[in-house]
Amino acid sequence: MRCTVDGISHQGEGVAHIGGKAVFIPNALPGEELEIEITEERSRYSRGRIQRIIERSPERAEACCPHYYDCGGCAYQHVEYSRELELKRQVVQDDLLRIGHIETEVKPVAGMQSPWRYRNKVSWHITRDSDRPRLAYYRGSSHDWVKINDCRIISRRMQEASHYLEQILPEIQFKPGATAVIRQSAVDHSLMLILYGLQAAPASSAIDKLSKTFNSIYFSLGNDKALTHASGSKYLEGRLGEIKCRISPESFFQVNQQQADRMMEIIKGQAGLSGSQVVLDAYCGTGTIALNLASRAASATGIESNKSAIEDARFNAFRKNIFNAEFITGNCEEVLPSLSKSLDLVILDPPRKGCQRQVIDAVITSNPAKIIYVSCNPSTLARDLALFKASGYNPLEVQPVDMFPRTAHVETVVLMSRVKE
Repeated sequence: MRCTVDGISHQGEGVAHIGGKAVFIPNALPGEELEIEITEERSRYSRGRIQRIIERSPERAEACCPHYYDCGGCAYQHVEYSRELELKRQVVQDDLLRIGHIETEVKPVAGMQSPWRYRNKVSWHITRDSDRPRLAYYRGSSHDWVKINDCRIISRRMQEASHYLEQILPEIQFKPGATAVIRQSAVDHSLMLILYGLQAAPASSAIDKLSKTFNSIYFSLGNDKALTHASGSKYLEGRLGEIKCRISPESFFQVNQQQADRMMEIIKGQAGLSGSQVVLDAYCGTGTIALNLASRAASATGIESNKSAIEDARFNAFRKNIFNAEFITGNCEEVLPSLSKSLDLVILDPPRKGCQRQVIDAVITSNPAKIIYVSCNPSTLARDLALFKASGYNPLEVQPVDMFPRTAHVETVVLMSRVKE
């Protein structure tokens, strides 16, 4: 079956239209003429597989990773990086219009000079190959595993540490579905290992061996979410903008240090603080955005449901001698409606599912002069912006940042105000 690709999906797949139905085709690029095989038929859409490229896009590139077409982690290695950035901008633009009915300029995506080896966190699935435990990723759109010899988007040190961990795995008892998370500090490059789903606590001999590579080791037993500290430091040292920060094992922190700093500069520019404003940072994590803004504000408040992250935020404020910032533990949808203070600026940085309606209503009721929405999901961003726009908050600046190069994801920072600027 022949088709011409005329769009791109939020998953980085090419989109063609055959008989009025959208067909999603992995590794296809807009403008290409293809011969495809339909692999899945649904009432509203189909999925296809490339059998032959009849007319090739001039931006098509050879993937540098030998695992690319099997692994489900990356989505854009088959295209020149400059074109990837254009396609991600198009995804944000399309979602704002299609989902949010918002017509506004989306700025060019802020990319990286070298879009490789940027991730400071990796999650491995622990599986078995010939009865030997292995570290693997899932194959795209499945739970079949793919052995990865060298992941090109994590640091070399993390990859080397992953190989070393794999050698020690036979000495550790795991339950099915176990995972291994490795995090790396951008400050001193130390490594933290978190093992989830162990059948029994690791023997001291295994911990001693792992300690030669990992500066911090945690584990959990079975389905229990509680972590046990086994060795080394309890925290990683991180940094965002002007703030050096302590990071607990399960505290959120951006995976791309260079682009996180760039995003922080964008937020500072959009905030335009003069020293008199009251700032709220919702979904604040370890408090880094609030603390970066506190020196330019009258006060800053952070809200976060993760208790460990709030403890980190308070420690980070104390260490930096920042006394005009407070941090509240709780769900934003519960805490925000109860806040009585007047707000000048609200920062929203929710998870991929976006903001709960109670959060949006509470922010609108507080009537801040500005709202800055940071999102890693253009679809839920568009949905939430539509609700703000219905209450008079118009997007003044939409700036995507390529926080996750070579993957389908894109971060977007949006400045909103009821006043046209």
